[in-house]
Amino acid sequence: LGTVTEATRKLLAGHDFDASVNDVVRFLGTALGVIRAALVKDLTPQDMDDPGRWRVTHQWSSRNALAQRGSWAEEGPWPSVDFRRRMWAGEVLILNTTMDAADGLPPDEERAGAQDAVDTLTILPVPIFVHGRCWGGLGLTDSPVRQWADHEIQVLKAAASCVGAALERQAAEADRLTWQQRRTAEAQALNHLLEGVVQASRAMLDETDFRHGRQRWLELLRLAVGADCALLGALHDDPTVPGVANMELQWSGAGDIPTNAIVPATTDFVDWADRLRRGEVVWEHSQDLLDPASLQFWQNHTGTSLLLPVLMGGRTVGWLGFSWRQRREWQPAFGTVLRTAADSLAAAMQRQQAMQAMLAERDRRIDVEQARASEAARQAARSERHSYLLAAVGLSAEELVAVRHPEECLERVLTRIGTAAHAERARLARIDWLPADPVLHGWQHITHEWTRHGGASQADSTPRRIALHRSDAGWARCLRQLQTERRCVAESASLDEPSRGERQRQGIVWSLCYPVLLEGRVWGLLGLDYATPCAEYDEDDLNALQTVASTIGDALSRVHFEKRALDAERARANESTHLADLLAHVVRSSRTLIDAGCDEEFEPAMLRWLAEFGHVTEASRTAVYGRCTHEVTGAPAFRALCHWVRPGNDGSVQVDFAPSSLIDAPGAEGLLKRLASGQVLALHTDELTGAIRDHFIALGNATVIAVPIYIDRKPWGCLSFDHDRRRELNASQLAVLQTAADTLAAILKRNETARALMAEREARLIAERARSHDLAQANDALRASLTALGNTASEGGFLSQSLLGIRLQACALVAYLFRCDGGLEALQLVGSASARGFSARGEPGDPDPFLKCFHLDDTLADALVGDGRLVWRSVDAADSTLQQTPDAMAWHLRQGHRACALHALLVGKRLVGLVWLVFDDDRPLSDVRRELIHALCQPLALVLELAKLARSARRSGERAAVLTERHRLAREIHDGIAQSFIAIQMQLAALDGRDGAAVGQALKLARHGMTEARRAVAALRPHELLNRDLPRGVQRLLAQMTRGTTIVPQFEHPPAWTRLPLEVEDHLFRIVQEAMNNVLKHAKATAVRIELSQAAGETTVLVADDGIGFDPHGIASTAGYGAEGMQQRARLIGARVDVTSCLGKGTQVLVSWTPPSELTSPPPAGRA
Repeated sequence: LGTVTEATRKLLAGHDFDASVNDVVRFLGTALGVIRAALVKDLTPQDMDDPGRWRVTHQWSSRNALAQRGSWAEEGPWPSVDFRRRMWAGEVLILNTTMDAADGLPPDEERAGAQDAVDTLTILPVPIFVHGRCWGGLGLTDSPVRQWADHEIQVLKAAASCVGAALERQAAEADRLTWQQRRTAEAQALNHLLEGVVQASRAMLDETDFRHGRQRWLELLRLAVGADCALLGALHDDPTVPGVANMELQWSGAGDIPTNAIVPATTDFVDWADRLRRGEVVWEHSQDLLDPASLQFWQNHTGTSLLLPVLMGGRTVGWLGFSWRQRREWQPAFGTVLRTAADSLAAAMQRQQAMQAMLAERDRRIDVEQARASEAARQAARSERHSYLLAAVGLSAEELVAVRHPEECLERVLTRIGTAAHAERARLARIDWLPADPVLHGWQHITHEWTRHGGASQADSTPRRIALHRSDAGWARCLRQLQTERRCVAESASLDEPSRGERQRQGIVWSLCYPVLLEGRVWGLLGLDYATPCAEYDEDDLNALQTVASTIGDALSRVHFEKRALDAERARANESTHLADLLAHVVRSSRTLIDAGCDEEFEPAMLRWLAEFGHVTEASRTAVYGRCTHEVTGAPAFRALCHWVRPGNDGSVQVDFAPSSLIDAPGAEGLLKRLASGQVLALHTDELTGAIRDHFIALGNATVIAVPIYIDRKPWGCLSFDHDRRRELNASQLAVLQTAADTLAAILKRNETARALMAEREARLIAERARSHDLAQANDALRASLTALGNTASEGGFLSQSLLGIRLQACALVAYLFRCDGGLEALQLVGSASARGFSARGEPGDPDPFLKCFHLDDTLADALVGDGRLVWRSVDAADSTLQQTPDAMAWHLRQGHRACALHALLVGKRLVGLVWLVFDDDRPLSDVRRELIHALCQPLALVLELAKLARSARRSGERAAVLTERHRLAREIHDGIAQSFIAIQMQLAALDGRDGAAVGQALKLARHGMTEARRAVAALRPHELLNRDLPRGVQRLLAQMTRGTTIVPQFEHPPAWTRLPLEVEDHLFRIVQEAMNNVLKHAKATAVRIELSQAAGETTVLVADDGIGFDPHGIASTAGYGAEGMQQRARLIGARVDVTSCLGKGTQVLVSWTPPSELTSPPPAGRA
């Protein structure tokens, strides 16, 4: 125990942990008298089912004992899994060599070797725990068999606990040192990184070659960062380029990432690229990648990646990347420094771009000057050296072009070229190629040859027909040179025997040959043999001789082309003659169809047309097919409309014009689609399948030409030409057939249009007769109404007769007449007209309000007053406008009414009455009937207004007031019934000439009625204004008259209006009304403005529009009651009217009124 205490004190107080542990082991071994003491560490403590391995970390042994290091026992497996589990449970085991392997020792063979090696008989392992886990054990071994006492084991446990505590303290100290070292290392790495960035930037800026400088910069950055690889790349903005980026430059020790590698467009890499474009730094680990393709691309190269954007002008132009094979943690300070490095790269790139632009401009100018000087020198030397050769080449080319047959001058050409080129021999050989021969390439025939005086001729020494063997290596080399260089240069010394010896005997140093091309293939060779060295001839000489070979080839090609063109011209002439005949037949036969018309003569003409086409196209059958629906399947199919068969054709039967002959729909499906696309089809039976093939075979067809027929740009059918032999047509013939089909389509369209026009003309004649009949009835009714207006003395008689006439003309069930004495307030029944006659008390079953009074629906009233025409309504329970009384709809349904028509009786825009017609039929009235009823209702408004005036005159008894009202009524007649008579005259004048007698009589009566209306206006001028002041009345008038039009109204008046005398306001109101009528009828305006003003005792009224205007000097003095009425009203009150207008500038009507001096007080607030 003292030994353990002393060893523990030294272990805890010592600064050298390994030395202290060795002292502890030595103290324990010496004190306990064992031969060996050791500290053993468990290498795999994680899995308890694994036997695990152990390793000796510290040991002591006596002098006579063998050391364990270097032996089997230095490092190896635990004796067993059970042994390891018992150690982890804290149990102290005593192992003797006499025990079995199951008790903890290795098998016999291993145990024998181990024990013999270390001389151990007893092993005592004491477990050591660090942080609650078994770290290993304190092992004591002795050579004799030893029995350990309990107090010894307890002391050893205490020693093991002290060693575990020391290990825990050592681990904590190691962690603290590691943390300090890491912080120091980070600071040093950051300092090193800063120095590396500065050094890299300085190296890049000092390097004259920017690419080398950038490479050096990237290398130094990689070393400074400590990365395994550094990359420079660019992002792709073009969607057509694969991938999202590429690696332009990389620097790594292994070089395992290729330069210019494409980064695939995976989900991860696309996100990286977006972040880089936004200027963000990307720090990612390969194990965090989501896309398998990203992992497959990246995992073999790196574990952690850092990407920084390179920004120029606020835009990401590239990226700087670093990668580590091991996982690294992000350090913001490193990111800031590397962002500075990326910015320095961007600045260097900007500087480099500017320098490159300047250098490029300088180099361009230098190159231009050098090129000019070089070109001038070369041209001068070339002109001097090759003038003779070029002259010979030019002369030869002129001669070859000038002669009709090149064979006539080839001998002279060879003589001239050979002499100018200083050759020994020049020859032209034709080659007959044998592509299918396994032995020979072909035969070479020498057709023309020239030799220098005294030289040997190849034709004299060898046969002029030379076999070109495939096994000849020299000829194989020549063929390769001809394919790649378009010429062959062969030195005699490089040839094989016997060619080399033969050439050397002839004095030939080298040979030159060029291919002579005819239509892109080698026709032959132009060869020259030289006795002078090859180095004396430059490229210009060779090119000049190449021109000779090309010129010979062109001359031969010209002769060949002329011959082929002559043959083609003859073929085209024959084809043109045939096409002209075919086109002339199309014109002639089409004229026959055009002259046939669209009646019964068209069908025989169609059959003749097909027969003529069958003869001229040599067809066995011609037919016109129309699109239809299959009678059984309902699918689209073809129907034979007209059919011609060549006489004598077996199996052919003449058919009627419209037989039910259908092609099977499944077989024709593809045919229909192709024809619908406008394609001319040439169908060959041997190329078809299915039902359509069987159909063609049954008809004996070998070829069928189908030409689509289009009418109004829609597929209508096809024109078919059947041939019993296979027939091929060219594009011109197909175009002629398409022309025939288009002509037929135009004729069919013409016939269809003619039939439609005839039907339309018949319908118009019937409609005109019906309209003439309606107009005659309307004229009779209008004549009767006008006669009654002049002949009837009493109000009731005229109203009853007019109402009966309106009912009769409208064919109504009942006609009701109501009067309105209070504007739009209440309607009171005047009487009803039915089949029983006129009744002042209405009809049986009428609702009680009809016999008293009722009010109009506001919507219906606005429609009646705003339109001024007949308003038609069907009896519908959902129509709220017909609910005039609580039981109105029930009354309609009870009486069997199906529809009703209402017509307002107006004086100007004021409602004086209402005509109500009910029908047992819901068919709307015709336009003629509506106009007739409108005309018949106008006298009713006049009579009701006259009766009202009469009653008013009787009640008032003031003749002056009656006289004023009569003047107003005259103007109302002018604005109301006179305008209606004008409309009737215009309608009747438009019908003049269609039904002479009836229309003429009606027109005469309408003109007579107009004359009577003018006479009545001259005698009666009644007047009444609505019960409101002038601004409100004018504002209401403006709203009513512009309602339902496109005119934009604008009204202005002073907020405080001083009332004017009654008569003055009435006349000013009517002047405004007349001016508005002129705006609506004549101005064609888009906006109208009415302005009332009072200042300095003067009242002014302005009516201005933006219409077409007029010329005031071109209007006659008698402009009608409209203009005269305004002037007359102004004179009555002492006012002035000024009309200002200009063509295209609109019109202004200004009324000015100043009160007379005797008028000193305003009128009362109300009206009588």
